[in-house]
Amino acid sequence: LSKTTSVGVHIRSDPSFADSAAKTHDRGTGEVVSRESVEKMLPRLRELMGDRGNLMFLTGDSEAYDSLMESEFPGRVVRIQKLALQNVGRNPGESALMRAVMELHLLSMCNHLVVTPNSRFSKVAVSLNTNCRSVDYFV
Repeated sequence: LSKTTSVGVHIRSDPSFADSAAKTHDRGTGEVVSRESVEKMLPRLRELMGDRGNLMFLTGDSEAYDSLMESEFPGRVVRIQKLALQNVGRNPGESALMRAVMELHLLSMCNHLVVTPNSRFSKVAVSLNTNCRSVDYFV
């Protein structure tokens, strides 16, 4: 990620992983990202990714958007694999904690961030990133 322009994407889409406040998404608070939100963000992601060369580091609480991003940006999406995808807020396993730390570290290295509004994980990623040129939020 450090040798190319990179776009870090954090998509919180599963209300079971979200903070209790995020479960109010149906009322339009925006803490959980919907498929519609991701589709609205695709033009901006295409702009950030460019025609070739740029990489996307994709993280989230489910694998629901992996195939969408892979089809939009073939061969340019990087994810953490082989570590548990688990909420680290309630009795996390060692694998889940390792994954969360790695994801935050990699998001902190990206040049551009596209993140979930009101997600604590996204807030920490933005705060840790000293290399960021822009931050966009799913709506």
